[in-house]
Amino acid sequence: MKSYTLYILIAILAVFQIIISNRLASYGRKISDISVKTNEILLENERIKKNIASSSAILTLTKRAEDLGFTKQAEIFYIDEQYPVAQNSF
Repeated sequence: MKSYTLYILIAILAVFQIIISNRLASYGRKISDISVKTNEILLENERIKKNIASSSAILTLTKRAEDLGFTKQAEIFYIDEQYPVAQNSF
């Protein structure tokens, strides 16, 4: 009787060991997948940062402004009393 309970206890412990090992393997796989996704997102963030930096560079902005038709004005025009813009009705 005593030896049967010992064998049963060993069998139960072996089953628990298998279940725990299986869960640990599953969790390891999930952690590995999350780690890979994290690295992919970090690389994507770096690529986007570089893209933003190059897009906002002064030469790029100047070229884009010229392409849109913005130019430097050769002569500055000031509005003074000779050229009324609006009149005060008070």
